[in-house]
Amino acid sequence: MNMVFKLKQWLFWICYRIDQWLPMRLRVAMRNRCAPWGKPILDVAEIHVADHCNLNCTGCLHFTPFARKWFADPERIGRDVAALRSHFRFIRHVTLLGGEPLLHPNCEKVVLAVKNASPESLITIVTNGVILKGETLYEFVDMCKRHEIRVKWTIYPPFRDRKKEAIEVFENAGINFFTMEVGDFYVTMNPAGGDAGKSMHFCRKTTYCPYLRDGRLYTCAQAFHIRDYIDAYERATGTNAVMRQASGLDVYDGSLSGWRILEYLMTPCETCRFCADKPRYIKWSQGCRDVTEWESNK
Repeated sequence: MNMVFKLKQWLFWICYRIDQWLPMRLRVAMRNRCAPWGKPILDVAEIHVADHCNLNCTGCLHFTPFARKWFADPERIGRDVAALRSHFRFIRHVTLLGGEPLLHPNCEKVVLAVKNASPESLITIVTNGVILKGETLYEFVDMCKRHEIRVKWTIYPPFRDRKKEAIEVFENAGINFFTMEVGDFYVTMNPAGGDAGKSMHFCRKTTYCPYLRDGRLYTCAQAFHIRDYIDAYERATGTNAVMRQASGLDVYDGSLSGWRILEYLMTPCETCRFCADKPRYIKWSQGCRDVTEWESNK
């Protein structure tokens, strides 16, 4: 399964290199693997189930060490997904993540809300797996099997010895899953600001992660959650940050079309200029709340 994931990453990169020379309509059609006419398809939408995390990795691109404790409301998630879905023929993938999504007191309700709102979507839960042991692991596997959920288990250095158990349990249950070992993080924050176009160019070479939150769609989760980093930055420096949270698109806006949304997702937003186009790589660690550790040019 990891090999399949790597092949998809390569294909994604190749498609990106090609679509740089295409008109916008063809670019977004290629990125979302859909015909350039009629209602388009949205390839993926990411949704936080919880903002906070039980690892708080240094350099986390979702800024979990600075995040408030927050859980998704399943009913709100269902309404938002249905509203987003109305602009497209369908949404191919919905990714539930965080933070750590399994901290939610009833993650299954969020899963059901998404399935009801967008039944054709493949749902993936991204977890660090820290709480998945003993009976909790088997309960989670049972939920994934009942609802045909795919699992992406990100394995960090302290938990690598649990990889064998995870593979055995998921394979025996016939769950669609893959593991990804992480030893390094890359950080991209540029509080002074830079070239938004170059930042978007770097970002879209490897990632495409539209983020749905509170009825609005953002180019990525960072565009919304930078608010947590801004708060931490201003407390640490005693200055007013020039960084800005993106405004996003209102998915309940009836005048929007799917094509307008897709073009927005390929266009730099207000937050893009505060991400660097050349990241700084750091060894994985946890618990750091020094905002400078998120800066690319430290």
